[in-house]
Formats: sequence, structure tokens, C-alpha cells
Amino acid sequence: PGEPLDELSKRYTGDLTWLGINADGDFFNHRSRMPLNYWAQATWLSGNTEQLEQTLIGDQRFASGSRNQDVNAWALDLGLRWNIDEQWRVGGAYARGSGGGDDDQSEQFMQTGLESNRSNFTGTNARLHRFGEAFRGELSNLQVATAFTSWQLRDDYDASLVYHRFWRVDDNQDIGESGIIAPLQAGEKEVGQELDLVVTKYFKQGLLPAAMSEHLDERSALVRFRGGVFKPGAAYGSGTDALMHRAFVDFIWRF
Repeated sequence: PGEPLDELSKRYTGDLTWLGINADGDFFNHRSRMPLNYWAQATWLSGNTEQLEQTLIGDQRFASGSRNQDVNAWALDLGLRWNIDEQWRVGGAYARGSGGGDDDQSEQFMQTGLESNRSNFTGTNARLHRFGEAFRGELSNLQVATAFTSWQLRDDYDASLVYHRFWRVDDNQDIGESGIIAPLQAGEKEVGQELDLVVTKYFKQGLLPAAMSEHLDERSALVRFRGGVFKPGAAYGSGTDALMHRAFVDFIWRF
């Protein structure tokens, strides 16, 4: 107890088993010619854990103890996308990771820790964070409703505009890791909402100087902007900033 925690600190140990089933209708294939793409996944989690209890002092989290619990939890992830034509796509998604429990048993779902939570769910070649480029949440005591549209111009450009809304499942329990360090208020479920924009320019042979293009295959280089604006909900209390944002510019050159 009393030790400071960071993103690399181990939060729990235990014996856990994840069991999942999914149905995939080309949802993560940006070249799909199907008019509708879908995704459905259900995951069950069982086992037992020794979890680290935490307390927040200012902007720093500290260990405050530990507790042993049996775990019985589940998660659901659904997605549907309509490919209007070769350029435009629209769709929606919903995800829920269970929460709740008592001192002896936890119903709070936890991801494996190996996930990136990034995928090209909007129908373009760009991989976006499934739970917000700014919020960067985990599916733990959290439900997320998502709407998106995307646009693609040949092999040269693509863009995605994504809206997320987040709620807690159990309003007296913390959520998983996220990009927001502010503490949550008991009794409030609304975590917040976010708007993301991701735009990519792809480079091919003929669009770069000859000395560079001879080393590139088609679509071997890109410049990508990834940005998100998060508006905290009532669960973060009145002292939290009105808006939080995160933005990146990536340059990728595949040799």
C-alpha cells in the first residue's frame, strides 16, 4: 500500500479463462464488395483474481490494498456497416462489458491485456481505436454506442468520422484503463461522448521523387492524421475540464 501506480503497473493476478464466439461478415475487410458487413462477438470470463485496490490523490494513483474475488463476467460487441458505393460507408456499433458484483464475487469484465482495441471497423484501410482516439477506453464496466461514416477516394485518400457515447454499467464501480485520469463520481453513469476524425493520404509510385518511388510498392507510404475530442459526462464531476483532446500525425514508410 502507498506505492504509486502507472500504466505499466500490474493491477491483478489470478487464474482466468476467456471463452468467446463470433460471427464475421467481412466487417474488418475494407475491400469487401458485400452491401452489408456485420460483426457479432460474445465473450464469457470466469476464474478468480487477487486485485489491487487503488486510490487517487491529485493526478496520481496509489495502491491501497488488495482483495480476492471469484469472477463471472461477460462482454458483447456488435457492428453493422452499409457500403453505399465505392466511396461512402455508414454504420454503427455497440459494445458492453459487464460490471458490478460484491466483496466475494466480481461481475466486472476484464480484457486480456493483449488487445490493442484498434481495427479498421469503419471500412477503410486505417485502424482506429474502437473506444475513441482520445478516451482510449477498455471494455470493463463500460457500454459504448458508436456511429460512423467513412469516405475513400480510389487508393489515394480515406477519411473516417466517428461518434462515441460512453456509460458505466455499474455507477458505483470504476471502469478499466482509459486516457482520462480524472476520478469518477459515485452514482453517475454517463461517462461522456467523443468525436474522432482520421484522414489518410497514401503515396504510390509516380507521386514521389524517382529516387524514392523506385523503392516503394503501391500504397507503401502514408501520412495520417488521427484526432479525437472527448466531452466528459456527469460521472466525472463538475471540476473536470469541459473538453479533452488528443491528436497525432503518423508518417509510415514500408520498406
